[in-house]
Amino acid sequence: MFAEGDYYRGHGEWTVESPTSIEDIFHQLDDMGSTDGTHSILDVGSVANEPSYGVVAPLSVSQLEELFGTVKPTRVQIEDRLRVLAELRESWEGTYVIAYEGAEPAEILFIGFSGD
Repeated sequence: MFAEGDYYRGHGEWTVESPTSIEDIFHQLDDMGSTDGTHSILDVGSVANEPSYGVVAPLSVSQLEELFGTVKPTRVQIEDRLRVLAELRESWEGTYVIAYEGAEPAEILFIGFSGD
């Protein structure tokens, strides 16, 4: 994502110019006084057990069972519930869900939004 430049860089005088690292993006944004972020996964600073600002958190066991009928959902099951998953968190918070193939974890899907 960073290498491809696939993130929001601002607009006008609030534009991030030729960042050399992810940290550089946020230094430039701070220097400009911008709180827009990048509107991407780059805005997630940490992983925790509970959602909060700039954090991605897992679903609880009860949420997994309620949403998917299992604690080991497939990618298709997760994709079918993206709208519901997106509504579980506030702006600047994210959710991650481990997708399974059979009994084995296969990938991690991130859902959330930053910016407006």
